[in-house]
Amino acid sequence: MFREDYQLAYKGIKVSEELKKKVLLEAGEEKHAKRREWLSPVVMAAVMIICLCVSVPAAAENVPAFYRIVEELSPKLADTLVPIEEECEEKGIILCVEAVNVQGNQAEIILSFRDGEGYDKIHGEVDLFDSYRLTSLGGNGNVGGCSFLKYDEETDKAYFKIDLRADEDFSREKLTVTVGELLCEKSKEEREIELSEYLLTETEYGIRKVTVNGKSWNDESWGKLEEMFRAEKTGEELPDDPRPAYCVMDIECKDKIQQDEQVITGIFYRDGILKIQTCNGDLTKGDRHVQWKFRNEKGEELTILGGVGWKEEIDGKRYDFEETWFEGSVENLDECQLLGTFYESKESVRGNWKVTFRLQQDTGENDSDRIR
Repeated sequence: MFREDYQLAYKGIKVSEELKKKVLLEAGEEKHAKRREWLSPVVMAAVMIICLCVSVPAAAENVPAFYRIVEELSPKLADTLVPIEEECEEKGIILCVEAVNVQGNQAEIILSFRDGEGYDKIHGEVDLFDSYRLTSLGGNGNVGGCSFLKYDEETDKAYFKIDLRADEDFSREKLTVTVGELLCEKSKEEREIELSEYLLTETEYGIRKVTVNGKSWNDESWGKLEEMFRAEKTGEELPDDPRPAYCVMDIECKDKIQQDEQVITGIFYRDGILKIQTCNGDLTKGDRHVQWKFRNEKGEELTILGGVGWKEEIDGKRYDFEETWFEGSVENLDECQLLGTFYESKESVRGNWKVTFRLQQDTGENDSDRIR
């Protein structure tokens, strides 16, 4: 990483006091000896070293803020990013495309959001509410995910990372990042769940297939998740829908769910698999989700396989559901511990943030040719 290169460069340089004095002495003599045009090689080298010691730290101070943020979380990613630093303002919020890494039909994008002059909406974590997109003359990025990186109080910037994939390669001549909605007022609450209140028996639920609009997994669990929960779709069971289908718990929860609250609809454990299903209410104007941790009676955390999310309409109202799956050994559920971190975002800010830029054709150079 270039910051580390700078630091190693100047931290490893040691200049003796004797050499410093010699440099200053010869420099002073030069003022009075106009016929002397060159310093000695040793003195010249010392001058260059002193200049390096002075200038390199100054350069390090000018490293873009997003590099400091990204390096904290993923040094490898920081090395691949091309600085862009182009921005636009909508509804009192400034979107800045800080940097990108475009390779073929895949793109990684670092975005930041900060308050415009006279506004105070960005206070910490934000959410893009799945309203982001990358388009170009070739590929159109419509498959991917995003994650919040960090809120930097010094610059009042909330940083986000987006990963996108297109059917065709992205054109480097003209790329456009758009964001249509932003969730700013986010809250977080951690609490322990009383398992006995939500545990289901085998007679209290069934299995059904749903088309999902989102799923999560890790690389190690992907195969097992697909094998255990992926469902084959038929025209009779599910409508003609290109989205994948998965098997989830079929729970009678009509009397439990709320449009503006998150509710646990049921928990079930059998044969080393723990299932947790929640209804997040109506998410058309906000967001609610939860991150789970489950510890068995020995205090060991069960491995999370992943989960899926889907939408349903019940009595004319729209609801969002999630089901999360864990794998691990449990002998006594009464002695286990379920912890949840509950996230909620209130009213969203809708706008039309759009930034267009151009990348150099030589992908080996970390530079950009901006479109203004």
